[in-house]
Amino acid sequence: MNPINEQNVIGDFLLREETAHYSRGTATLIDGAGNLKPGAVLGKRTKTSAISTAGANTGNGVMGAITLGKLAEVGNYKLRCIAAASNAGTFAVFTPSGYRLADLTVAAAYAGDHLNVTLADGATDFIVGDTFTIAVTGDGKYDYAKAGAVNGLADAVAVLLVPVDASEDDVADVLILERDAIVSLPGLTFHSSVDDDDKRAAMIAGLKKVGILSTQGA
Repeated sequence: MNPINEQNVIGDFLLREETAHYSRGTATLIDGAGNLKPGAVLGKRTKTSAISTAGANTGNGVMGAITLGKLAEVGNYKLRCIAAASNAGTFAVFTPSGYRLADLTVAAAYAGDHLNVTLADGATDFIVGDTFTIAVTGDGKYDYAKAGAVNGLADAVAVLLVPVDASEDDVADVLILERDAIVSLPGLTFHSSVDDDDKRAAMIAGLKKVGILSTQGA
């Protein structure tokens, strides 16, 4: 007789939740997330795009393609020209939370933990007071929480409650555990990038922030 391999079920990891399913919610799993089992530790993709908008500028240089760093914040980054120069110029860069980052130099690659971009010099130089806004947004879809991700998925925020195959398409209205519960660690599954005790501890700490506590007990 061939052995029967029992699939993960909620009882393998869920020890306690609030009444009336208060601890639960629904989510959309990202296309390509794969075939996930109940107990998968999930992150939320809060940062997926960054779009720049120029102010009513004198200078006509344009912002190149933007990539996000691990510390990128959701919201509007503000850039303001603070020094004009022929075929150049300097912009102060502020995060959505108001923190000033390193200045950006026109026509030079700007690299950091928040944004990576090059602001090209145009035919007309920028003047002091010219501005750009870089809006960082996310689609709010879920996937395995992944160590080192820069799109929000580095933070564990939920636990999957049902089996889901999101190998080829997004899957909407998936049942997740997202607040105020107790789970058993042996019943949880982590992404392959969570490959040591420190990374696993970080994921457990992320769940704790949203009220999902964990224990070694069954």
